[in-house]
Amino acid sequence: MAKIVTISREFGSGGRTIGKAVAQKLGVPYYDKALIKQVSEETGFDPAYIENAGEYAQEKSIFSYFTSFAGSTGVMGGMSASDFLWCMQRKVILDKAEEGPCVIVGRCADFILKDRTDALHVFIHADPAFRADRIVRVYGESERSPAQRLKDKDGRRSVNYKHFNGLAQGLIPIVGYNWGAGNRRRTTEALRAALSGAVALMLCGTAVFCLFPAQLLGLFSAGEELLAIGVPGLRTISLVFALTGVTVTIGYYFSGLGDGTVNMITSLLRQLVLLLPLAWAFGRLWGVSGVWYAFWIAEAAAFAFAVARCVRDLRSVQNTQR
Repeated sequence: MAKIVTISREFGSGGRTIGKAVAQKLGVPYYDKALIKQVSEETGFDPAYIENAGEYAQEKSIFSYFTSFAGSTGVMGGMSASDFLWCMQRKVILDKAEEGPCVIVGRCADFILKDRTDALHVFIHADPAFRADRIVRVYGESERSPAQRLKDKDGRRSVNYKHFNGLAQGLIPIVGYNWGAGNRRRTTEALRAALSGAVALMLCGTAVFCLFPAQLLGLFSAGEELLAIGVPGLRTISLVFALTGVTVTIGYYFSGLGDGTVNMITSLLRQLVLLLPLAWAFGRLWGVSGVWYAFWIAEAAAFAFAVARCVRDLRSVQNTQR
């Protein structure tokens, strides 16, 4: 018998209203705003930030998370603010589930509690016309049309869900738990499994970008001029996707160990320290086509640093276990 109900929903579908009604009918606690308050108390983050960042990505693209820099060692475990918020939010949801029967709305609770046999996971959706009318009635008018508001909210919520239920992010709690328990063998096994999955996934991405660059750009209504620049650019950048997958995964591995320096340094190398000056220099030397090769060097440098740190850590683990 289900004791815990998680409710995921489309924006404007009435998921919160339904959740409150279900909790009242069952006579169990309802968690939505209460989760925000508790996470705020445990993290020190502003409730308004938690309410938005806890469910929505900054943009409708998964790449918005690649611009989130990690914190310094000792601050939020070296994780970015969004990653740290996710871990704390996950902890609060797990704690609430252990306390007893309840209804939890949103915040990836369905994924967080997916292994519980006493949980019922529900997704609330509705006709777009109904949702458009409802958000105007409930939230009022806006400069953007109701259709645009629905597309934006649903898109950012979807990106947030996919990001934090993804391969690399799933590594942090697993590594952190086993590291705290002194089980370094499990942390190493988790890293190897995550690296295999990351490389396979990124190689698929490379294949798609190399085979269908024009079609991908066509999703953004690209003209002939943009296609002439973008097609070779996508193909060139995609050739280092596998390196990026390894670098990012290793960064999350060290974040799980409480060491944020790897994440921070690789982010700086990939996005700022090397990429920007190289892109400027190569652009001056070889034009727009030369800019794309700056990504190769920046990603290769970050990859080399991450792998070197990882090898040193694994050797340390082996020496300790002897």
